[in-house]
Amino acid sequence: MRKNSRIKEPLTQLSAEFNADEVEVEADWRYHLVVPYIRHSSSYLAVRDKYRGMKVKKGDLPKDEAAVYKVADWFDILSIEADDDGGDQTDWWERAGKSLYGFDMPIPAVSGIYMEAGEVRTLHKGGRLVPTFLIEVPLNLTMTEAQKGIKNLIQFYMQHWKPPIQFGVPLPEAYKAHYKLEKSKLQEDTLVNGLEALTMYKAGTPLWKIANQLDLSPAHRVDEKTSKPGEKDSEYKRVLSVKARQLVKIASLVAENAARGRFPSKKMFPEAMLGSYERDAGRPVGSKSPKTMNVTKYKTKFNSF
Repeated sequence: MRKNSRIKEPLTQLSAEFNADEVEVEADWRYHLVVPYIRHSSSYLAVRDKYRGMKVKKGDLPKDEAAVYKVADWFDILSIEADDDGGDQTDWWERAGKSLYGFDMPIPAVSGIYMEAGEVRTLHKGGRLVPTFLIEVPLNLTMTEAQKGIKNLIQFYMQHWKPPIQFGVPLPEAYKAHYKLEKSKLQEDTLVNGLEALTMYKAGTPLWKIANQLDLSPAHRVDEKTSKPGEKDSEYKRVLSVKARQLVKIASLVAENAARGRFPSKKMFPEAMLGSYERDAGRPVGSKSPKTMNVTKYKTKFNSF
């Protein structure tokens, strides 16, 4: 039986540590969502069906079929058995994810050595592939004094040392992973709601109901149990439809990008297959109210999510 594919909030951090996993991955909640988004991609679904021996028309396959197949193959999600990953994707993470997003060496982190009073050591530090700043902290200081001293010392070297030290130095090519998360402003609620919206959309749920159930516009919430045809509800439903259509558009682009190894990204690109997400966001089905409302004032750019 397939596991529940619904993503739960809040998402935990997924990571890997070199000593235990032989790869190093910085913790991030977005790894839970990569595969669920790929599975919503029309490009991936067509390539997967062809791989599984189903007849797929050439026109239904993405123009960059080979690129989509490569991602699906590397992510180990082409087989029928992989469909059972489900849930929060921790099984997939252990099987394939951490190796795809991981580095083959430990990520440099803060470290220290404790020394007893009067103890003398010859320390051999260094050899890291990134610059390192060494600090000595005597323990006669209070925690507050130590933190202040460290801050003042670092600020001095940032302002007066030639060349000044810098933080946030990029990791060298030796740390290059097979895939990496994209720099994106997409928030957790948008990405999680996006998956829910795509699932509901594919199930034929009306756009206004998608937005209503995901609470995309609280000011226009409709009580679905008591709602009756009328001007107010029709206007609210129209606004909700616009909101849902925007989210579906964003989520479908995220899915198509994910199928190419780019996640999370909502950038448009020529090979994206979005035909299955082109439902009209106009008047709700069955509405008898006249088209008198100007919905332009309710529209927001995709960046508002």
